[in-house]
Amino acid sequence: MVTSILKRNKGITLVALVITIVVIIILAMITVNFLFGENGLITKAQEAKKMSAIEEVREKLEMATGTAIIDGKGKTTIGDYFELIESEGIIGNKDSDTLDNGDGTYDVTTNEGFIFQVMPVPEKDNTDDILIDYIGETNGPRIKNVTATTTTNSATIEVEAVNAENATYKYEYKKEGEDSWQTVEGENGSTCTINNLEENVIYNIRVTVEVASGGNKGTATREINVRTGEMPTGAITFEQEIWQGDGTASVVVHSSQEGYTIQYQIVATGSVTDPEELEEANWNPVGNGEQITGIQHNQTVYARLWDGHNGSSYASADIKDTEVPQDATISLSSTNVTAGTNVTATVTHRDNKSGPEIAQCRYVWNTTSGKIGTDENSYTGGAFSSNGQQISTTLNTIGTYYLHVLTVDKAGNKCETVSSEVAVKEDPNKIENKLKEGNYVNYVDANGVTRKCVVLYDSSSSYGIEIITMNILSSVELGNGTGNIQSDNEMYFNTAMNSYNNAITTLNSKANEYNNSNYSTRARSVGSVPNNINSQSSMYTSSDSWFAKYNNKFRNTDNNYLTDWNKMKELGIENLNNAYWLASRVINATSYDCHFSMRSIDSRGNLDYEYMNYAHRLNSTHAYSTTCGLRPVFKLKPGIKVTGGAGTSSSPYTLGI
Repeated sequence: MVTSILKRNKGITLVALVITIVVIIILAMITVNFLFGENGLITKAQEAKKMSAIEEVREKLEMATGTAIIDGKGKTTIGDYFELIESEGIIGNKDSDTLDNGDGTYDVTTNEGFIFQVMPVPEKDNTDDILIDYIGETNGPRIKNVTATTTTNSATIEVEAVNAENATYKYEYKKEGEDSWQTVEGENGSTCTINNLEENVIYNIRVTVEVASGGNKGTATREINVRTGEMPTGAITFEQEIWQGDGTASVVVHSSQEGYTIQYQIVATGSVTDPEELEEANWNPVGNGEQITGIQHNQTVYARLWDGHNGSSYASADIKDTEVPQDATISLSSTNVTAGTNVTATVTHRDNKSGPEIAQCRYVWNTTSGKIGTDENSYTGGAFSSNGQQISTTLNTIGTYYLHVLTVDKAGNKCETVSSEVAVKEDPNKIENKLKEGNYVNYVDANGVTRKCVVLYDSSSSYGIEIITMNILSSVELGNGTGNIQSDNEMYFNTAMNSYNNAITTLNSKANEYNNSNYSTRARSVGSVPNNINSQSSMYTSSDSWFAKYNNKFRNTDNNYLTDWNKMKELGIENLNNAYWLASRVINATSYDCHFSMRSIDSRGNLDYEYMNYAHRLNSTHAYSTTCGLRPVFKLKPGIKVTGGAGTSSSPYTLGI
């Protein structure tokens, strides 16, 4: 019995020993795999350390992005960014450690041997953000690009990798929001089709490229998101544009499809004949039901759905300002004026659409209150564009006037605005209405001296309005006083006639020295012909007889003085108690001699004359010299005004412009 028990115990001990050894071996294998296997603790620790190092470098690159944008006051360029990360020691050399991929992205190799793909947004020379993605290690495989083409139940993935000779490709996918990845079996090339996917679902796809040995040994991973199902069509609509009052419009965009991003571009209308020509980098995101702003007249908004990789068909809306501007506001300085008054109109224009600035305004004064249309050629007053423009116009003609303003906005729409009426009446203070013959007027001459004058002719005459001084302005000597001026009568007649004519010109020229061009068009000596002040004698011919020389050619005496003389006598203003010249000649001729004289008024106000030349038929000739006063007559300008006075001798009228 004891022996049997011992044998049984020995047997149990041997089995237990074998079992123990087997357990120990299994535990050892588990421990080794746990520590050193593909998913072992040590392997995971090594990968965690590597990922920590990668994230640390990524953080440096992102911090450099912020620094570059701050330094550029909100903008930077990819070149400035590369210079910054070189200066901060993140890369060794910006020329050798950066690679332009030609698609808007760049590969950046850091000093730790990590390769990141960076993409400036929106473009390299106008950057306000930089997207950073880790893509591999130096000398290891790198994923340059991953593209996806989807159908309703599949996604075809194409991988573009570098340093990937003899590499194997691993594809994993999961629904967005799930945790577990599914591996695609039997696919290890650079192209993979994932089938049996759900329709219209977003999937996360992870691609791993691995080179197991050699100089390019390493692993690279990239994740992308795709949506299955064909992109919907006709899913985008626009509301009616709303003009903001600053020259821009906004439009609300809607999509009937959920799960997509709406993207838009704004381009000049007609600049794109095929939407496929739109620049891919110029698409901007906008939320469903949100406004697209900043649109101007004659621009087109294009919109599409975007799933992260693919865009839908396009919808578009042309934005045009087709409405006329609002009526301009016309403020008049006066609506009841006298002829010759300056009227100022202040024009304020508005345009709540393609404005607010107006491209142009044109204007014209017209006698009709009805609109004259939008033909710009009808608006001859001029053009302006500034708001609050002041238009100053002198209205000279009696009647009722209206200011017509044509407003043209930036879109070419036109609007006509008509002002209130402006009644233009005759100005009672204009000299044509105020001055009558015999009125007294103060005239400021060219030397600034005020001269008391009398109205010699008023507006009822054919000469215009002329005033004559009531005093002598200066003394004028006529004749040469040289005795025998010629021994030959024929030569004498030429000399006498020239002297005669020169005397008339001299008197008028002397008078004109006092003319103030602000008030009068010219001055003349009293006694000259009002409408032909320098009227002169004609020359004789050598074949004329003695009598023809002084009688037929000189016509004895002229009557130039009578117009002024009769009017002065009528007004009782001929006597100045001083002698003064009349620009008129006298010829006293007999059969044997001839006296050439200039008329004058003596100190008692009587007609007189003064010798200038004498000729005897026996070749006896003489010259005389005489001095008398100068009494000018001024022809007043039309339209000047009486600004004061009563028109009497004690209170003469004053003149103003």
